[in-house]
Amino acid sequence: MRLNAITLICILLLIGAVGKSAQIRCHTWSPDAMEGPTPGSALIHAATMITAGVFMIARCSPLFEYPPTALIVITSAGATTSFLAAITGILQNDLKRVIAYSTWSQLGYIIFACGISNYSVSVFQLMNHAFFKALLFLSADSVIHAMSDEQDMRKMGACLLVPFYLCHDAHGQLISNWSSFSNWILFQRCYLRARLH
Repeated sequence: MRLNAITLICILLLIGAVGKSAQIRCHTWSPDAMEGPTPGSALIHAATMITAGVFMIARCSPLFEYPPTALIVITSAGATTSFLAAITGILQNDLKRVIAYSTWSQLGYIIFACGISNYSVSVFQLMNHAFFKALLFLSADSVIHAMSDEQDMRKMGACLLVPFYLCHDAHGQLISNWSSFSNWILFQRCYLRARLH
């Protein structure tokens, strides 16, 4: 295969991954999927559907390493997605939508890690994200249920008095305390890689 054919294959695979993982501006379906039941939302956003594109990029990493433009496009897509999702998430009032946009932002970080060829870090963050985001969705559902199905965060108060929230929070701290700052691994790898080059 010629270099042009491999570049075209990488671009087409990347378009599929961008659409599946809600990158850049292909995210419009992601917050709207939050209207469903919370266990379904946790499954879609934390573990399976939205993370499939990221896993495909990590799985096809030797192919993406061959043309240098592919990694530049992947890195740019991840950085842009992470920034846009963080800004958009700050402006939301609906609790479930904020969590959906934080998922979008985390996937931007993970795509960025793939773009700088740190596939082990991206897969680690992908697994870590699946655990803590599922716990976050289920905790948010218990808060919404305790607040009489109110999802507007401006109308919520005294969430520490909700027993289910306290139970989920304590359980989450026990399980994911070792990995709660795993984004710093990504930042340290980026810094070390930049210093070496």
